[in-house]
Amino acid sequence: MNQGNKYLCSYGELTVPGTTPPGPLADDFTLNSPVGVHADSFGRLWVCDTGSRRVLVFNADLSELLHVIEGPGDDTPDAPRLLMPFHVCPHPTHQLMYCTDMDHGRVLAFAYDQDEVWFSYPFGEGGER
Repeated sequence: MNQGNKYLCSYGELTVPGTTPPGPLADDFTLNSPVGVHADSFGRLWVCDTGSRRVLVFNADLSELLHVIEGPGDDTPDAPRLLMPFHVCPHPTHQLMYCTDMDHGRVLAFAYDQDEVWFSYPFGEGGER
């Protein structure tokens, strides 16, 4: 991503799950096949990093990584593992972000507030809401 004359990350490198810490972006920060992008109601940017099987939530000016969603983890302990997150889309009135997970043939809903992101429910694979 290029912000003016500053590149925010490299493209094409795969990451190992659990190795990307939230915080200010490191000089060697990388994305692999970023596809879906959308802002939430707080102006944070959600990015589907499809090749690295994760969804990343950045602050509005893309200077800090706030949340890394790969599946079960600190921010989303009940979430299923993501295999090919492709697009994100916010609910029009609730604080939910929907994420297509193509390799599992489902859509996942993540709830959020100003500080946290958590897995809410899956649909499209027979799961109950």
